[in-house]
Amino acid sequence: MHAQHAAKDKLFGANGLRASNFKMFPGKSRETSAEQVAAQLIASIERIEAGQVEIIEEFED
Repeated sequence: MHAQHAAKDKLFGANGLRASNFKMFPGKSRETSAEQVAAQLIASIERIEAGQVEIIEEFED
């Protein structure tokens, strides 16, 4: 449950992103636990914060 609380704080907490409208899509794997999703979410946010991603502002669906 630790990763879930940490992910919640990173997304919605006062010192986090303060997100108000957040959506996730499970992708291919439906056998993923809430802890695994939270851990991946934390890792993604940390990569964004560290500047290790390419920002794409315009894309076609």
